[in-house]
Amino acid sequence: MVFYAGILPIMATSMFFLSKKIKKAQQDIVIETAGLSGATTETLRNVALIKSLGLEDQEMNRLETTNTFIL
Repeated sequence: MVFYAGILPIMATSMFFLSKKIKKAQQDIVIETAGLSGATTETLRNVALIKSLGLEDQEMNRLETTNTFIL
């Protein structure tokens, strides 16, 4: 019984700090994903402009790189 009473505060403290680190990592992932999806959306909106300027290959390479990073 004394063992459990001693280990409980240690576990609670560990979980508190770990949950903060996990939450921070999740926020970073959400921010990065939002930025990458914004770049993809921007490219898709500008398809006509890209085609007219002859930049298809450059944009396709950039999109492939972005998609690979997301996955």
